[in-house]
Amino acid sequence: MLHHFDVALRSFVLSMIARVEVSVRTQISQTVSERTDQFWYIDSSNFSNASAHSDLLSRLQNEISRSDDDQIVSFRAQYSNPWPPCWMAVELSSMGNLSKMYKLLGSPNDRRTIASYYDLADPVMESWLHSLTYIRNICAHHGRLWNRTLRISPSVPRHPRRPFMVRLAANNRIYFVLCIIKYMLDVIEPNNDMLTRLRWLFVDYPQIDPHAMGFPDSWELEPLWR
Repeated sequence: MLHHFDVALRSFVLSMIARVEVSVRTQISQTVSERTDQFWYIDSSNFSNASAHSDLLSRLQNEISRSDDDQIVSFRAQYSNPWPPCWMAVELSSMGNLSKMYKLLGSPNDRRTIASYYDLADPVMESWLHSLTYIRNICAHHGRLWNRTLRISPSVPRHPRRPFMVRLAANNRIYFVLCIIKYMLDVIEPNNDMLTRLRWLFVDYPQIDPHAMGFPDSWELEPLWR
């Protein structure tokens, strides 16, 4: 029963993170390209660390070269430039590369603009992306999630600009990460179904103790979940 719940939980979390991931790709690509150009991601001057940018670009090149996406295949057939425009390249970037890309952006204004879209401070945005990458990797590699103590703990926002937690929960349990996802989804998709799906998960597995995942008593009464 615990195994089946954990499988269902990982599937649920992956599907929620995917929605956030698509949005973050869009915000990064659009924000920086509007200030610079469509090939900004290959220019080291747009990043804070040239060596780290080189590593990032190498990983991204591997992802692009392996891709059989229609738009990449079409781009290769029509152009000699090995680097596609940013909206294609960023779409192919892994969540890990996406998180590193945000962290390495050289313009503080770009970072703040992207973070402010989600009503977050820049350092919190960086920490949350890092944590979501970590959780996504656990799920993708079939690691146990339900009662796990997280090795990477996300930052706690001091003054959240949107409804979050009144009673602060431990930030090294999956409940805190679920709150992060809900906070961001409420910006991306205000009428999202995350709460409904989470409730059904507990209905399907009534034997599960939510406290093992860091859920406080009466968690649904928190402003974030109402």
